[in-house]
Amino acid sequence: MSELGPLMREQAAQSATLIDGARAAVDTLRSAGLKIASSTGYTREMMQPVLERAAAQGYEPDHVVCSGETPQGRPRPS
Repeated sequence: MSELGPLMREQAAQSATLIDGARAAVDTLRSAGLKIASSTGYTREMMQPVLERAAAQGYEPDHVVCSGETPQGRPRPS
C-alpha cells in the first residue's frame, strides 16, 4: 500500500468535485440548524486532500469519520 497510497490520495483529490446542487442543499440544511457530517472508507490521510478541495469549493462538513476511527468500524458510530 505504501506505493499505492500517494497515487490514491492524488486521484481522490483530483476527482473531488461537488455534485450540482450539493452546496445549496447543505446551505439549506444548515440554515435549518442541522450539522453536516461525512463518513468515508478513506483513511484520514487520504481524506485530507479531498477535504481541502471540497473547502475550496465552499463545502466543509462539521464532522468527518474516516476508516479505522471507530472502535467497531464503519458505519457503526461507536
